[in-house]
Amino acid sequence: MTSVLNTKISRRLFIGGSTLGLTALASPYVIRGYANDKFLYVNTWGGVWEEAVKKNIIDPFTNATDIEIRTVSPVSFAKLAAQVRSGVYEFDVTTLGAGELIRANGADLVESVESAPLDRSSLWDGAVYMNGVGFDCFSTVIAHNKEKFSEGGPTNWQEFWDVERFPGGRSLQRYAARVLPLALLADGVAVEDLYPLDIDRAFASLD
Repeated sequence: MTSVLNTKISRRLFIGGSTLGLTALASPYVIRGYANDKFLYVNTWGGVWEEAVKKNIIDPFTNATDIEIRTVSPVSFAKLAAQVRSGVYEFDVTTLGAGELIRANGADLVESVESAPLDRSSLWDGAVYMNGVGFDCFSTVIAHNKEKFSEGGPTNWQEFWDVERFPGGRSLQRYAARVLPLALLADGVAVEDLYPLDIDRAFASLD
């Protein structure tokens, strides 16, 4: 670990890996004592999300490296693009969803993490994706109005899509990366066969 921590990676180079999740901050990718300012600016979602990240990731990282983390919120893809193109940086690391990360790669806003001294043994399979490092997980669940469906509402995505059996409006997230897999599940695709996504079939399901 000592040799990795002594590797010279500048603060400006670190912004190149700006879609790294905070898991990357907890790795030897940042050098103990090397950052001239002894702090990094991290773009976060704010609120209770930031409180949890601060307690479980930021504070332990600071204790281990003596590098202070200063947060900037909320997360903004537009701000990321503007600062990379202008060379004027408000934050060094940001957190993006999978869809935004793909956009960032397509716009050449991030650098490769392939050569980074990143300890992958502590990460789950697939955590390093499109030059970003996954560090949190969440679930999308189905909720319904009990007054309208007193005998029980939809319990899976096929039932959620069934507007004849369960009439009424539907609400979905605006992130395609999260919605398209649900559309495929509703169309009968097995979980183990979801990826790579059949985009045409997913949009047909949404129609």
